[in-house]
Amino acid sequence: MKVGVDSVVLGAWTNAEKVKSILDIGTGTGLLSLMLAQKTKAEIIAIEIDAESYHQAVENVASSKWKTRIDVIHSTFQEFARDTKSRFDLIICNPPYFVNSLKSPEQNRNTARHDNHLNLDELFFGSKRVLSETGSLNLIYPYGQKANLINIAEKYGFYPVKFLVIRGNKNKEPNRIIIEFSFDEAKVNTEELCIRDLENNYTKEYKELTKDYYL
Repeated sequence: MKVGVDSVVLGAWTNAEKVKSILDIGTGTGLLSLMLAQKTKAEIIAIEIDAESYHQAVENVASSKWKTRIDVIHSTFQEFARDTKSRFDLIICNPPYFVNSLKSPEQNRNTARHDNHLNLDELFFGSKRVLSETGSLNLIYPYGQKANLINIAEKYGFYPVKFLVIRGNKNKEPNRIIIEFSFDEAKVNTEELCIRDLENNYTKEYKELTKDYYL
């Protein structure tokens, strides 16, 4: 599977400075876990349901210099959240968000993009079980579904702390939003990021945010 801009921005924007334990839900090829391992000293558990993606993540982690701090697990998040005794300082997830939409013939793409295997209620229910009291949950989601995302989060005691509103360029409507959730209600800090300029080049803001992850 290709490296997507969504995950790159989510991993680069996430503040994990003082985090000691991280859970990466739906790690795919391990990108977010590797990004966070690069900028923290945290122990990381990466969960992946799709067998092909799981094996790719295992291979990618094993080839990295952070392999001793990342544990890739082949499991559903529902099963993991039910069975684990661990609590995490940070949960990060680029969740599936297509509902009742046309599916790809590639099963691993369906698993990654459609919410049949992990809907928002299941995501927040499980996260409430495994997130530490002072921890944070960071998600990227379609901007147009922001209200629904926040409403479901609040059912499980999660409240937004920070927003990153993402536009393709300044002339386009926002298409993604990253939200940092916690268990404490607070005034929400909002930032904005344009990915490309009007000449279709990456903006200096995007390059500055992601500079540690590109050669």
